[in-house]
Amino acid sequence: MDLLVVLITAIPLYGGSHIVRRELADLVRLLISFQAVVLTIAAWSVLTEFTLEFSRLELHFGLYLTLVANLVATLYSFLKFQENRRHSVQNLFCHTSEKAVSEAVPGDHVPAPQIDQPEDFRIRH
Repeated sequence: MDLLVVLITAIPLYGGSHIVRRELADLVRLLISFQAVVLTIAAWSVLTEFTLEFSRLELHFGLYLTLVANLVATLYSFLKFQENRRHSVQNLFCHTSEKAVSEAVPGDHVPAPQIDQPEDFRIRH
């Protein structure tokens, strides 16, 4: 499961084709990493039930390392998922004039908005 999360992330970075669709990659990465955390905790509870104590240091260290790595992967996946949702909402409510200004390259000339003449509110007799 951890290898699949790494492949979903790394293959597109190196120019390969996507394993899952780009829109679903963050959600799939989040679900798989969360499932890996749950299965790590389940494996830990089974091992403590049968051995009653961790007599071997390698097993103890390996479970801690696996749990921490899966928690970090889940946190990363959650943050990427939230960022993707935030960008989709911003794109939904973003106006075309705001998009042009935000997509402008530094050094490009963006015309200033046209300002009308101020109204004259003086009382005329």
